[in-house]
This record gives sequence, C-alpha cells and structure tokens, in this order.
Amino acid sequence: LGVVKSTFADSTPMSAVALSVTAVFPDLGSIYAEKTDRTSGIRIDTFDAFIEGELIGVVGTIQTDIASGERYVLPDAGWPKHTGGFLLLRALGVNLRGVGGGSFGLQQGIFGATGLNNIGLLITAWGRVSEIDGSLTPAWFKMTDDSGNTAKVMLPSGVPVPVALNDVVTVTGVSSCELSGGNLSRIIRTRKVGDINRVYP
Repeated sequence: LGVVKSTFADSTPMSAVALSVTAVFPDLGSIYAEKTDRTSGIRIDTFDAFIEGELIGVVGTIQTDIASGERYVLPDAGWPKHTGGFLLLRALGVNLRGVGGGSFGLQQGIFGATGLNNIGLLITAWGRVSEIDGSLTPAWFKMTDDSGNTAKVMLPSGVPVPVALNDVVTVTGVSSCELSGGNLSRIIRTRKVGDINRVYP
C-alpha cells in the first residue's frame, strides 16, 4: 500500500488485500483502511457500509484529491469487499509536529514538516485548544503545541464542540490534510465524540 501511495501515478490500477477499516465517514462517502502492521493507510471512497475492524480488499485506481492533496483509492464497481476476519487496530501516538509528516513520494507532506508521512493512518495526538470554529454549527477546532505546531481537528457530523479554549486535549482520528495557499496543512478527522478527551482542566 505504501508503494501504491508513493509511486503510482494518478489513475494507475491498484489492488490491496487484508486491510483493516479504521474509520467510516458516511457523510463524506469514504472510509479509511490500513495495513495490519500499521505502516500505511489510505482513504477509499465508497458509500457502502463497513465497520471499524473489518478486514477488506480493494481493487481500483489510485488518485489525488485536488481539493486536499490527499491520495486515495477510487474503487472499481463491487469493491471494496469484506474478505473475512476482523482486526481492530490501535492508534499510533504522534506529537503535533509529527502529524502528517513529510513528503512520501507522490503523497505530498505537510508544509515545513519532517518525519515519516502518516496521512491515512489512525493516530492519537495531543495539544492545547487554540481556536474554535465560530460558525453556528461548528465543525472543527484547532490545537497547538508549545512550539506553535497546529492541527485542525474535524468533528464528527452533528457533534457539538466538546472542548473550550485553552483546554489540553488528546485526540484520536485519521491523519489527513487540506490545501491552503498551495501547501498542505494538518487535519485530524475524528470518528466519534469519545475520540476527544480533555486532559486539563
């Protein structure tokens, strides 16, 4: 899967088996799945129903989302498929500086970041709440570390903001990205309100 993400040009056919589903986002029409050794994960666009921990296979083409810079799989008809078996993977602990990571071949990295690219992987990160979406139906908040590294935390659909400014929090979700001024910035896509935990106060 890592080779596919890093070296296969857009629209190149690909296949992968024994991937564990780590997140399901029906409102986005996508799931995330990763290798069982947690070395690589990827978005798969599908409205089909899956649950976290299902082992699946997928056949399709590799693509790059022009709106976000994230590489993803556009599956062929009838894919992905449940292949039998179940393995619920744990999140990898990553400090804010490491969220997203540097470039990995054709998967662009976070602007100014170094380290292993973890876009597509289920992670846990931590920081202090520095900004909250001010819209009537807030969809995100930002957390920052003492060095100024920041990640935008996307809330599950319909979930109210469970934090306040200056709270210290841990967040579990999928490492993702968005384009801003031609550069990639950090996003963590949470799956449920329980993925966000206040540490202090």
